[in-house]
Amino acid sequence: MRDLPHAGRVSTRARDDVRAFLREQASSLAPDPARGTGHEAAAVAKAEVHAGASVQRVTTILLARHGETDWNRDGRYQGHADPPLNDTGREQARELGETLRGRPIAAVYSSDLRRASETAEIAARPLGLPVLLDSRLREIDVGSWQGRKHEENNGRPWDGETHDAHRERVVAAVHEIAGAHPGETVLLVVHGGTLRRVQEAAVGEGLPVYANCATWAVAVEDGEFRRID
Repeated sequence: MRDLPHAGRVSTRARDDVRAFLREQASSLAPDPARGTGHEAAAVAKAEVHAGASVQRVTTILLARHGETDWNRDGRYQGHADPPLNDTGREQARELGETLRGRPIAAVYSSDLRRASETAEIAARPLGLPVLLDSRLREIDVGSWQGRKHEENNGRPWDGETHDAHRERVVAAVHEIAGAHPGETVLLVVHGGTLRRVQEAAVGEGLPVYANCATWAVAVEDGEFRRID
């Protein structure tokens, strides 16, 4: 595991979503056997060259939420706190890795917080890939809410990181990672809030909280984010 210079179980639906997404990526790059001849074939070939160049600029980012911790189970805000995975979280991470085994993942990146980096290490083993850490992928800093249960924060003013500041650092990190892997698929192991900041950049709003080790995919091309269904 290497730092970059910046400082329940996986559901059947989640596994199926990953497999379907990766199959769709592979099929979208498969050649069409029906080709023309003569000038028509040359025109088609020329078009394919340009289309191929366009495809190669697209980076596919597969985001996975980290596995479960005791604080997740108890409903405590984690923020920048660093609790480890519990046994359920480690099993979720193993199932995520097995789902991705043999798939065309070029690199694995993670938040440097332990619940994410441990998930990434376990999931990356079947892929035979190292884990690169980037602190910009951390969860939002929740300030004095950290360690408290949801009901304990009722009426307590927010004194943590703003969503705008969180989005700025997360999106900058994803852009940089995408730029380092043109035309490739990259796994990012992150946090629920981090995932929602990427969703906001791609579809204009954060989606409901994803289960631990569930995944969501986005294409990055020319600095723009586009959801992959």
